[in-house]
Amino acid sequence: MATSGKDLNQRTRQLEERIIDARSPISIDSLLDSIIALVYDSEGLKKTKNFDTFYSKFYASTRDIRERRINFDDFEPIKIIGRGAFGTVDLVRRKSSGQVYAMKTLSKFEMLKRSDSAFFWEERNIMAFSNSDWIVKLHYAFQDSKNLYMIMDYMPGGDLITLLERYEINESSARFYCAEVVLALDAIHSMGYIHRDIKPDNMLLDARGHLKLADFGTCIKMDKDGLVRSDTAVGTPDYISPEILKSQSTTGVYGREVDWWSVGVFLYEMLLGETPFYAESLVGTYHKIMHHEDNLAFPEEIPLSSEARTLICAFLTDRSVRLGKNGVLEVKAHPFFTNHNEWTWETIKKATVPIVPPLTNDEDTSNFNEIDKNDAPSEESFSVSKTFAGNQLSFIGFSFSNEQQLFLERRSANTFNNFSNAELEQRFQENERIKNELEIRVRRLYDDLNVKCQEEQSLNGKLYEIERKNVILTTENKEAQRKYELELENRRTYERNLEEIHRTLEYEKQAKTQMDATNREWIEKITTLERQINELNDKLKIELDSNTRLKKQNQEVQKTCANFERTHQEIQEKYQDLINIKLRIEKDFHCQQSTLEQEKNAKSMALEKIQELEGKL
Repeated sequence: MATSGKDLNQRTRQLEERIIDARSPISIDSLLDSIIALVYDSEGLKKTKNFDTFYSKFYASTRDIRERRINFDDFEPIKIIGRGAFGTVDLVRRKSSGQVYAMKTLSKFEMLKRSDSAFFWEERNIMAFSNSDWIVKLHYAFQDSKNLYMIMDYMPGGDLITLLERYEINESSARFYCAEVVLALDAIHSMGYIHRDIKPDNMLLDARGHLKLADFGTCIKMDKDGLVRSDTAVGTPDYISPEILKSQSTTGVYGREVDWWSVGVFLYEMLLGETPFYAESLVGTYHKIMHHEDNLAFPEEIPLSSEARTLICAFLTDRSVRLGKNGVLEVKAHPFFTNHNEWTWETIKKATVPIVPPLTNDEDTSNFNEIDKNDAPSEESFSVSKTFAGNQLSFIGFSFSNEQQLFLERRSANTFNNFSNAELEQRFQENERIKNELEIRVRRLYDDLNVKCQEEQSLNGKLYEIERKNVILTTENKEAQRKYELELENRRTYERNLEEIHRTLEYEKQAKTQMDATNREWIEKITTLERQINELNDKLKIELDSNTRLKKQNQEVQKTCANFERTHQEIQEKYQDLINIKLRIEKDFHCQQSTLEQEKNAKSMALEKIQELEGKL
């Protein structure tokens, strides 16, 4: 029986350890989520006796659980600072502590609707269980019937894309931010994940200006060979790698090298102002990425060190030889990161940042773009089903808290029956003495600790203020140095322009001298031409006088001609009259001749008749 009892205690202790472990699928949060999810999903099944009994038994308890666990009402919304495909990100303040956080809200309906591209479990697990300073930390995760909520670090410095829009980034600053991205990406890969959407939008800055990686909704777990198999092309077009693009039509197999491609695009964008494969259309961008060896180009007008150029080319190349394929050490060893004395990989977290975000208070959102509240998409939610749909089961175990919770305190069984009263009394007195001594020592240590803590807090506050001022002064110094270098470059440009103007002026003077000589020649030619013109004018005057005389003669001739024409007209008219008279005479003649002929004929006939009559007689 003792052995059986010991086995039971051991099994119970193992079970309790699994329940207390936040990573366990049967953790206390998972068990509480389970009962709440079953009650949610049973709401429309109350006509079935078994479901009705279950619902009636646990409804009040689950409501009490929801109210006692951390929930939406524990936070006061301040402002929307982001909106994505699956939900929003709000700046919130916890009512009990006054601490500000970023709260990401995800629609459960959208999560199930787009389950092929919504990797909310990966995002939750990475932020909850990562111990890296380069990854945004998850403090709480909870849910209700419609949404998932993640309470994360608030990064008041905004994202890198906003920084690139507001400031000019030189190569030194680009090296700093790229190095912090390398460390953040190494932390993700060390946890066994591939990010697949590395871009400036997912790189956030804390209050000191250091970078942390965020938005792990596209992450996917690698297998034991460091590979993933996916038939879905996820990521952002300008930053997506050729390997992920190929998985649109078939199952793609790739590794962590796809993230290093995106780092190369990011570095190119920081140094040259735009992504390397940008095109007017999405198809054009994808075509350039798939044929990157023919489309990767560097503008000649923008200066770029050979180290930066070779690093970008090492990232934006075929996956078989891509830098980072064999691990982060080969990336860290590249000359772009080693040929400088500004920081080391071990000290970069304490190094002076290129740009310190200008902040006024813990609610400052000036580094985020304004989000229109009225631009929110319409919300969809699960309808109450009369059959068991199990919509809430997919979210069991999502809830999380990083605060230590007391649960199932174990008590050792008393074995006092094995001792006599005298031994027990002696043990009791000895324990009392030890307890009193320990209490005195603990009180002294506690007092000393409080003093030390107060001193440490004071020193930390002073140190933080000094560091903050130092960072600000360093940033201002760098900004002043950058402006000085810019002014110096402008001055050199002006001097070059001035020299060019002087050369142009000398050339203009020579041209003017030549032009003056040419002008003199032209003046002489013009004088000769004027003389010739005067002579021609004199001849023209003589010709004009002659022309005037000829005109007068011409007018007289024209008058004579006019008289001749009138006389000719009159003669013509008389001639016409004569012709008409002639015609009339001829007509009369013909008429007379015709009459004469008729008379002749009549006379001949008469003679013939007379002769005929005479013959008869």
